[in-house]
Amino acid sequence: MLLPWATSAPGLAWGPLVLGLFGLLAASQPQVAPPYGSENQTCRDQEKEYYEPQHRICCSRCPPAKCSRIRDTVCATCAENSYNEHWNYLTICQLCRPCDPVMGLEEIAPCTSKRKTQCRCQPGMFCAAWALECTHCELLSDCPPGTEAELKDEVGKGNNHCVPCKAGHFQNTSSPSARCQPHTRCEDQGLVETAPGTAQSDTTCRNPSEPLPPEMSG
Repeated sequence: MLLPWATSAPGLAWGPLVLGLFGLLAASQPQVAPPYGSENQTCRDQEKEYYEPQHRICCSRCPPAKCSRIRDTVCATCAENSYNEHWNYLTICQLCRPCDPVMGLEEIAPCTSKRKTQCRCQPGMFCAAWALECTHCELLSDCPPGTEAELKDEVGKGNNHCVPCKAGHFQNTSSPSARCQPHTRCEDQGLVETAPGTAQSDTTCRNPSEPLPPEMSG
């Protein structure tokens, strides 16, 4: 059946008006907020909602720094010395833990209600045990004379990997952190070379006015 306003010329103006009213009615429909029923055990927002199987409903998770109490969902700020880092439906916050110096760790950022304590290995140590984060650090191995530790992108991520000094450089100690140094250029200091440098020793120089050592004079 055709409606009169749909066919008569004067009624053409009613078409857009009616469509506009339908649009306003659709926009005014309230958005379903938690808790709401879910027959397929899934929620609209997987990050911020969770399925509660006993009542077959979706409820809100709490944002970081909150913990849930009852129903949908009353959240409370984590108490001092506790935290939650992610959206959750936990009933308690997690306890802040200090960085254990016995395990070779030191603090780089304190615990807050939204983040656990941030730790790293103490200087001169590397992470020897990892479980989502570093749990135990050990002393870096020494690099022998003639070598140095290869530089890494992140300090403390692994033990030293010793590499030989490049040409014209030396390193004369056993150390986890000593770096190869360039050989002394005797001529730059107005001196005379008496023995060339090696990977484990520097160049030996003497004053040109000094007599040659006995082993060199013959």
